[in-house]
Amino acid sequence: MIDDEDARKRLARIFGAVVDELSVKHAPRKTSEPQISSKIGEALERAGAAAKAEIEGRQTLPPYDIRITVQDIPDRGPGAMEEQLGADLYVNITVRLGGRPKSKGVLIQAKKSRRREGLAQQCRKMRAQTDSAYAWIYEDDGCWAIDAQTVIDHPDTALRGLKRRSVTDVFDAVLACSEGDVEIGLPDDEDETAALDRVLNRLGTPRGVSFVVTKPAKRSSVSVELRGRG
Repeated sequence: MIDDEDARKRLARIFGAVVDELSVKHAPRKTSEPQISSKIGEALERAGAAAKAEIEGRQTLPPYDIRITVQDIPDRGPGAMEEQLGADLYVNITVRLGGRPKSKGVLIQAKKSRRREGLAQQCRKMRAQTDSAYAWIYEDDGCWAIDAQTVIDHPDTALRGLKRRSVTDVFDAVLACSEGDVEIGLPDDEDETAALDRVLNRLGTPRGVSFVVTKPAKRSSVSVELRGRG
């Protein structure tokens, strides 16, 4: 998706820092996992402004557009979508280069480090939807990602004992096109809201929010468009 390694890694650090900062703040508190995940979704929307400042302050992007869409999945009420999908969050990244877009999506279930109960079953449900499924572990030193299949394969191992990596690394891998699932990626439409609706309806989720980071033809500036849906 993004061949420019420096630009890709800087974008991954921006998005990873958003997740880490909220984990550091809320993991030691009584904030629940769904509440933290919801805050992360909102913060990733605002991260468009941070991405703009980072890009303009150091180096402009190559001529492609980047769209990130985040959906927090409700866990309350009859037929709650988290129960069906096993996920807290749906995250999509779309990169357009030369008019040719590519989108990849991932599913995420979040837990605090000492709360493993039910996680293996949730990971099985996510894996039934996609291979690109992860457990995000909220800890007081940041958020760590564990592949859902690793959780399934080691049901009796403490989360701290499982192979893990930073969320920044996951964002980098998706931007590099080595991870992420095109089958659950966001369709590329002129009407982004309609495209988002189709994916959310397919996954059974009722609402979403997204932001778009756009690199115009002029390399001296980057524009940011924020979009929200209730």
